Amino acid sequence: MSFDPKSLMGDTVAQFEALLKAAYDKGVQDGIDRIAQLARGPQAAHDVRVPDEKLTPDAIRRVVERRAPRGLVPKVVAAMLRDYPGKTITDYEQLLNRYDGQVSAKSIGNELRRHEGRKYRRNEDGQWFPMSGNKEAGEGRETNSPASDAQTQGAHYGTALDL
Repeated sequence: MSFDPKSLMGDTVAQFEALLKAAYDKGVQDGIDRIAQLARGPQAAHDVRVPDEKLTPDAIRRVVERRAPRGLVPKVVAAMLRDYPGKTITDYEQLLNRYDGQVSAKSIGNELRRHEGRKYRRNEDGQWFPMSGNKEAGEGRETNSPASDAQTQGAHYGTALDL
């Protein structure tokens, strides 16, 4: 009779696999429980969502009234860039209360990134400028936006009409 290590390892490997599966399943269940707990938790003070059971016409009207009117965010961003060109998104979020309290601070960054290269430019330091009407926007600084590069390419290399 000879020694066979596989016979000894068979039970150990199966036990190890069972332990790993049990630990994985417990981790998955813990994650699900944590997500469910957070979903049932209290709403933040700035959260505008209304629970489904309280959706009355008055409640809906109050939620809608808290939102900024359509078109206000671009106007606020344009005014901020005009008054304070060359600031970062964080700086503009902090300046927001000087302009309009209806606009969410995160809307400022969203607006700038959404129209980067078309209406606004960002330099390598993360400072924002309007695309036109501001000499600082194009002074020897490159932007991080491919769209911005495409718009300035004609100035450096000419256009099809120049050929």
